[in-house]
Amino acid sequence: MAVDSGRKFREMSNLSFEEVFDFAYRKLVPILRRLAEEFGENRFLDALLTAAFDCALKDAHGRAQTLPSDDLAAFADTGAEPSRFAEHLLTSEIVEDTPRTFELRVTECLWAKTFRALGAEDIGYRLLCNTDYADCRGFTRGSR
Repeated sequence: MAVDSGRKFREMSNLSFEEVFDFAYRKLVPILRRLAEEFGENRFLDALLTAAFDCALKDAHGRAQTLPSDDLAAFADTGAEPSRFAEHLLTSEIVEDTPRTFELRVTECLWAKTFRALGAEDIGYRLLCNTDYADCRGFTRGSR
């Protein structure tokens, strides 16, 4: 009899998105703080910013490759139609959507709320918020 050992991992946990984030980051932040102590806070935060940006840029390039084009309109479409996951993590509004400009204003963010509650806004910005700029850059033709 074959056993699907991965099945239990796919079952619903009945945790809210907020509880999942608390669970995920509550233990990570102290580890990152300890690394900052070990390597020096400024050096660590700079390295975290660069590493997170570079990883997000690579991811954005990959996502752009799956779309019909990698222009601003394709990028704007990804912001205009958020996934179910994003709908539960962000509240946003499109401020401007023209052929030359796409501006999305985030007014509520579960990542920001979580890192703020943990007293780690500096880490949260470098690890997550700053990667929004990488997402934008990853969709431009000139960056490949």
